[in-house]
Amino acid sequence: FYAAMYCAEITTLLIHDHDPHPELFDALLSALRGLNRGSIHPTLSHYQLALLTHTGYALQTHQDVLTAKPLAARAVLHFLPAQGGFTSATAADLAAITPPPDAWPVRGSTVTLLRTLLDAQLLPDASENLATDDASPHPEPDAPADHWSRAGRLLATFLCRLIESPPKTLPLVYPDATTVTTSPARRR
Repeated sequence: FYAAMYCAEITTLLIHDHDPHPELFDALLSALRGLNRGSIHPTLSHYQLALLTHTGYALQTHQDVLTAKPLAARAVLHFLPAQGGFTSATAADLAAITPPPDAWPVRGSTVTLLRTLLDAQLLPDASENLATDDASPHPEPDAPADHWSRAGRLLATFLCRLIESPPKTLPLVYPDATTVTTSPARRR
């Protein structure tokens, strides 16, 4: 129930009146059906990514946002919310930049999961799969539950940054999510 309310709330906070997003509403319907099946963290990760993508905040998961080179595989990468993507730069490299960018450390496995989900969203439209409650319009990568939870918390934290305040339902879904609400990211 709370996860469905969270999906509805973040949708209303990120879209504007008279700004149609038919694909997003298909994604919301798919998310509600996924939540009904009990797939909470994978469904929330899929939906949060769809919401970000369809409202102009798609994450950059293939290219380093600082160097424009392919993102290096590392145990820890950094998410730069103002740029909407990741960098392979180390914490020391980032500290040397004046002023240092706001950077959130993220496990490489979380970035890999997000990349896989975003690449799957680029597949041909799966809206024809929405007709039944058993439909699974997005492939679910085989990832441990903690990977899904970390990915969802990162996306929720980024959404909080974008909307400049935490959704009221956030603590009900992600009680340990960090809510960073200063310096909103630029629209992509």
